[in-house]
This record gives sequence, structure tokens and C-alpha cells, in this order.
Amino acid sequence: MGGSPGNNDTHSSRNVTLDAQARVYRADRNTSVSRFSTRMVHKETNVKRKIVLLFWVLPMIAAEPEGYKYWSTADLKSSAKTLATKLDAQKFASDRLAEFGNHYALLAHREGSGQPEFHANEVDVFFVSSGSATLIVGGTLRDGKTTAPGEIRGGTIEGGTRQKISAGDVVHIPSKTPHQLLLEPGAQFTYFVLKVKE
Repeated sequence: MGGSPGNNDTHSSRNVTLDAQARVYRADRNTSVSRFSTRMVHKETNVKRKIVLLFWVLPMIAAEPEGYKYWSTADLKSSAKTLATKLDAQKFASDRLAEFGNHYALLAHREGSGQPEFHANEVDVFFVSSGSATLIVGGTLRDGKTTAPGEIRGGTIEGGTRQKISAGDVVHIPSKTPHQLLLEPGAQFTYFVLKVKE
């Protein structure tokens, strides 16, 4: 038995509507997928750019010139506090900080006078960090004892010059020059030293 014309029209209308909706859905979906893909491509490109930039910038940040070294004031103060807990019988302590070919750096801390010193092959450069002392430099070293090749300690200095030094001062002491640091009772003296080998 055949259906009525009205029912066929209704079915056809529904099919057309469903087809149109399906096409709209597919179009929206394709557009969303396209937009998502575009966003992902942009994100991936940005990530790649950041990685390339990072690899380009990092070497400039991380790579320090060979032989370069920086000590902040805070670093030196912290090291001085540590040294103050490691004083020897002469109330002296030092820490070798770095080696640089023909010279090296150390931080020294005193809470008592030092003995006379003589270095046959090393120049001393003092940078006074804190405190004050009297430096005896020059003259003749008498009755000192050899403690290592080219190194003499002890005895007395005759005819040396006295120089008051304090925080901020810089002193250059040539090799083969007797020298001694004298401190007042209860005083503390911290200094950065560059020792240059000849």
C-alpha cells in the first residue's frame, strides 16, 4: 500500500534539514580542527623560537673568560668570619682562593701580630678588607729560619719602614723585601692577597 504524498514531503523535508545540519556540523568541526591545528602550529613555532633563543643566550651568560674570578664583598666577609674560627697559635688563618698561572689569591685574617717574612720569588699585593695594622717593610732580616725554598720566617727586621694601613688601602711588596704586620692588642685585620711568582 502506497503512502500519502504528505508523508513523503515531510520525510524529504526532514532529510534535507538533517543533511543541512550535518553539513553545518562538519563545517564547524572542520573550522574548529583547523583553528586548533593553527594554534598548535603557532605554539610549536614559539617553543622552537624560545629554544633557539635559549641556546643562543645561554653561552653568553654561562661562559666566563678563562681566568676570570669575582669575589663580592659579602663573599669576603663571610670567608673572614670562617677564618676567625680557624686561627693558629699566632692567631692567623688564611684560605687560598684561586690559582692563576704565575699568581694566586688568598684571604688572610689576623688577630695578632705576624712574624717577619721574606719571599725570594714572590711579590705580595695586599688589599685591606677590614681593620688596621702597622706594616714594617724593607730593612734587613736577622736570624730568620728557612721554612721552604725561597721562604724565610721569624727573626727581627732591622732598619725597616713603618706604614699604618687600614681598610681600603693597597700595598705592593716586592720580592726579597722583609716585611711584618703588627696589630694592637684585641685588633682584627683581614686582607686579600695576590701572590705573584717571579
